[in-house]
Amino acid sequence: MSAAALVLAAHGSALDLAANTRVADLARRVAGRLGLEESSAAFHCGEPRFDEVLDCLAADEVVVIPFFTSEGHYSDKVLPEQLAKNHRYPEVALRTTVPVGLHPEIGVLVSHRLTLLRRRFSLGSARVAILAHGTRRHSGSRRSAEALSERLAESEHVPAKAFFFDEDPLLEEIEEFCRGFSVLAVPFLIGGGRHTRVDLARRLGFPGEVGEEPVAAERPGGSLVLDRALGLDPGLERILIDLARS
Repeated sequence: MSAAALVLAAHGSALDLAANTRVADLARRVAGRLGLEESSAAFHCGEPRFDEVLDCLAADEVVVIPFFTSEGHYSDKVLPEQLAKNHRYPEVALRTTVPVGLHPEIGVLVSHRLTLLRRRFSLGSARVAILAHGTRRHSGSRRSAEALSERLAESEHVPAKAFFFDEDPLLEEIEEFCRGFSVLAVPFLIGGGRHTRVDLARRLGFPGEVGEEPVAAERPGGSLVLDRALGLDPGLERILIDLARS
């Protein structure tokens, strides 16, 4: 029996198993760097589910990191309710951290990414758009994206604004934000699955998919650069390690 185990709890996808596999691989790498023998991903959509992951582990102690960008319906309600359904739940010393998107170093990670994008596309004074999911089921869902955009506006000295899949301002409203300006759009999303690769690109008017490389399109008065999902950034690994250790 191992002393402790790490679980990355993500929404997951029932259709894009590759996206789920990436989370599981990340969990193994982080656990290895922490010296833990056991690790697992757990999913709302995918296997193992939140309500069975503890039963798949032998560890006495388990650290669960919600692999979400914000507090919200899944991190605050679904995840704890489903974890409690595991048969081993009463006997495991369980610690659940804050969602990864609330870590203070997220802003540093995004700032570094913006620097790379500005150099690559020669857009030194581009505005910044943070693209997040949002939900009307939980008021906290939008807060981390809005807080991130406020921090970036201050640190990057450019206008920055959050846009959402399911709340106002919607993703499509970025067109007005772009009018007459170049914009760097950073998906503040963990999953690199179809929702990010296809749905996001389509709603912003990009043909095809957005994978691990950013894409650019001309807009009236400037360019719109759409980056990969933040969840694909290798810098998240050190943030996950810090969350597990704290």
